[in-house]
Amino acid sequence: MRILVAALLAGALALPALGQAPAAQAPAAGDPGSDWQARTEAVIGQLQRGEWAAAESGSNELLREMVAWIAGGQAAPRSLALITAFRALAEAGLGREDDALWHWAIAQQVAPEIADMKMANFGAAGALLLEQPPRRTCEEASREGGDIVKPQATERPRPQYPDALRAAGIHGTVTIEAVIGVDGTPRSPRLLTPEAPPTLVLAAAESLRVSRFTPARRAGEAVPFCFSSSMRFELVEGPRR
Repeated sequence: MRILVAALLAGALALPALGQAPAAQAPAAGDPGSDWQARTEAVIGQLQRGEWAAAESGSNELLREMVAWIAGGQAAPRSLALITAFRALAEAGLGREDDALWHWAIAQQVAPEIADMKMANFGAAGALLLEQPPRRTCEEASREGGDIVKPQATERPRPQYPDALRAAGIHGTVTIEAVIGVDGTPRSPRLLTPEAPPTLVLAAAESLRVSRFTPARRAGEAVPFCFSSSMRFELVEGPRR
């Protein structure tokens, strides 16, 4: 089964043309993506009308299904990145800035052309993502050293291995760098393994986003810290951090 999400949204959001790239592939059994296009159109409408909670719920459900079922295809990164960007817009509309900026950053790293989305269609939420001042990066944060007490995880959920990739025997490692803030929250993600399958990237990024840490400390004072997380998705033992 082929999904048409990427082709549909390329026109709707003034993205560069897809040319003849094949659509992302999902397993045929059960046709899990038979209604993805219609549901994506519904999310676009909700975003344009400012129905943020409905758009967040719709984009979250789409992402869960797409991450679980998409096994590959040249259009997979763009399709997944677009729905991730829609999730970011909904979160921005709901005032959840940290979540919105995390997903917006990940979307652009999965498919860099997502940065060209026509954000004027989405009012204040689109403006927030485009106009937000740059967050602190790892280059500006503390790193491991003799005078630094490193962050320690207090909540570290295991990433979910996408069903389609497990069934296809696809495994790999995703490494994401993020700044652990003085409140123990990861922000400003940077993908260090761009060659990883996009569904693995999204699964790993979501695991890190909801993780929490004790902050790093220097001389007893909490400081931002550059943290690198490598998550291995293995067919026998499952994903590891």
